[in-house]
Amino acid sequence: MLAMTDRAPGGTLTFSDGSTVEVSGIPNDGGPHAASFTPKPGITSVGFQVAGGSGTNVGLQEMEVYGR
Repeated sequence: MLAMTDRAPGGTLTFSDGSTVEVSGIPNDGGPHAASFTPKPGITSVGFQVAGGSGTNVGLQEMEVYGR
């Protein structure tokens, strides 16, 4: 069950080359949110660190990454 008191409204994407992209506006209802940025050729991994979260179970259910 989704607890509406646990919130991860944004954070930072960190790429294998050390670059970062700030993400904000993640909906609290589990709906999708797209974070767009300039293509990053040669990237082998990406992580996400929540910022400004609240509640006892803060995090993302899933993250999908698409190449263009």
